Amino acid sequence: MTPFRPALGALLLIAGAGCGAADLGHSSGVLDSGVVDGGHFVDAGHSVLDGGLPIDSGTAFDSGAAFDSGTAFDSGTAFDSGTAFDSGTAFDSGAAFDSGAAFDSGVVLDGGTAIDSGRPDGGTRIVIAETQCISEIGGRILPQHQTGIPDVWSLWVRHMGDEGSTELIGQVANTVTWDVGTYTGLHVPTPVTSWQRGYADLGPPWGTNAFQVFCTDYGSMINTYSFDRTQPIIGGGPNVAYSYPITPDVRPWGGSRDRFIFEGEVEIPWVYSVAGGVGQYSFFAYFRDTTTDIIVAQLFAIFDARPLGMGTGSEFIGNDTFVNFISGPIEFGTKYSTRTVGSEGFHTELAFAGLRPYRVEVTRAQFQRAIGDINLKRAMASQPQMSTSVGNYRVIAVGALHEVYVEGMPGAEMSMGVHGRNLRVTAE
Repeated sequence: MTPFRPALGALLLIAGAGCGAADLGHSSGVLDSGVVDGGHFVDAGHSVLDGGLPIDSGTAFDSGAAFDSGTAFDSGTAFDSGTAFDSGTAFDSGAAFDSGAAFDSGVVLDGGTAIDSGRPDGGTRIVIAETQCISEIGGRILPQHQTGIPDVWSLWVRHMGDEGSTELIGQVANTVTWDVGTYTGLHVPTPVTSWQRGYADLGPPWGTNAFQVFCTDYGSMINTYSFDRTQPIIGGGPNVAYSYPITPDVRPWGGSRDRFIFEGEVEIPWVYSVAGGVGQYSFFAYFRDTTTDIIVAQLFAIFDARPLGMGTGSEFIGNDTFVNFISGPIEFGTKYSTRTVGSEGFHTELAFAGLRPYRVEVTRAQFQRAIGDINLKRAMASQPQMSTSVGNYRVIAVGALHEVYVEGMPGAEMSMGVHGRNLRVTAE
């Protein structure tokens, strides 16, 4: 069995990086395998939209921990579809610069929330992205080769079957009639077919793949038993990303702003691993250095089905051939990000029912430290240096990712359900 880490390249397709490859996440070349802990590759849940999980075939880990498939979860959790959201959040967009030019922040995204256009504004707090309550599912659940819609939250489903198969082509083509909340915790209103998609339509005890979007909630049930996998996914794994590609020039650390903040609610009420099958869930953000056009990603790990320390729970800097990345768990005392008071921390192995709050922030100093460490690795690889001025970085995509991996593990399977709500990304 081999530990893994996801590739980051494919998100560039929906983040507008202008790369020519059809699927950059399918990368077998790994510039930097990350941190090694006692012979185990350290992966803090780093994942992105392609679901690519580049494999370090030279290391091993013990992922044979058993999961209790008989644990009962409360599938009757009430879902509040009536929550009101403030889509009219205002901030001072008229701040004057020393040069006399007025600050223009008149960009409006998905529901009317005003955001910063990225110009220096003396530290005004900005809302970069937040989920808005949707009233219909059209265009919100996307199949394998459809790119994300700019400035709109959508659920992107990938690698649920062999390339070219009817399973993969139709992975979100059909309505799902059963209560997927049995596994995800998200019980959508009737008719459930208005909010759920998949390929097969088999509820318990099979629980085939199913994907949900309703109001500010999203749900994902991935069950590797439910689709054929005769072709290897090179550097990849089945995954679902709830993502928001950003087109305006938004700079989290512009002006005197000091903190980039990512928050949301999460529950993972169903985890069933066979023969070391792995499942992960994390928040992510992508940034572009506007002086060099180099992309860097940051991953904030929430859950990993492997035991703590077995390739989980540590921070590291890496590169998946296409994208430099920063990865770490949502915890206190970490180097590149910080779990805030009131937030849940990183979980391993066991499922947990009921939405829990997660909130993590990256200070100006932490991001600058990460860029410095990335530049050290780039120098060793004779690659161009990235800007050391954090005000030069714009955020180009944010989201949350559910990903599983069973490649190269004889008999391995993974069944995992997740539910997220009220994602919000700000800077202040």
